[in-house]
Amino acid sequence: MAEMVDIYEATIDWLNPKLAYGYATVTGGGSIFVHLSDCGLVIPAKGDVIHCEIVTEPRGPRARNVEIVSAPRPAALVGRQQGRVTQWKGTSLYGFIQSDCGGREIFAHLNDFKSGIAPVIDQRVEFTMRYEPRGPHAYEIEFI
Repeated sequence: MAEMVDIYEATIDWLNPKLAYGYATVTGGGSIFVHLSDCGLVIPAKGDVIHCEIVTEPRGPRARNVEIVSAPRPAALVGRQQGRVTQWKGTSLYGFIQSDCGGREIFAHLNDFKSGIAPVIDQRVEFTMRYEPRGPHAYEIEFI
C-alpha cells in the first residue's frame, strides 16, 4: 500500500534561479525553503501558487515534489543564466543546454543563437530562459 503524504499549498515569495533556491509562505503561515531540484521541469517565480510536500531538515522545513498550480503569467521570464551545450542535433537545428544552476536540460534552437552559428558539445553559453507550455526554452544565446 502506498504511503499517505500531506500536500500543502504555498506561494513563492522569492526565488533566484542562479542560486537555485528561494522561499515560499505556506497557506496558514510559516516559511519553507524551496530548491530548484525539487521543482522538476518547471521553475516557479514570485507569486506562483505551489502544491508540495514538506519535509523537516536540520536547517528547517523544505518543499519537496513541487508542482505549480497557478501562475500569474503565461510565460515566465526566468532570467539570464550560464551553462553548457550538452546535446546538439545539427540536422534538426536544435539541442539542449545544462544550466549551471542545475535542473533539467533546457531546449535551444539555432534561431535563438544571436550569432546564428551552431554550437558544439560542451561549449559554454549565456542565455535567457523562459518557461513555455512545452517546457523551458533558452533565448538570446551567446557564446562565452
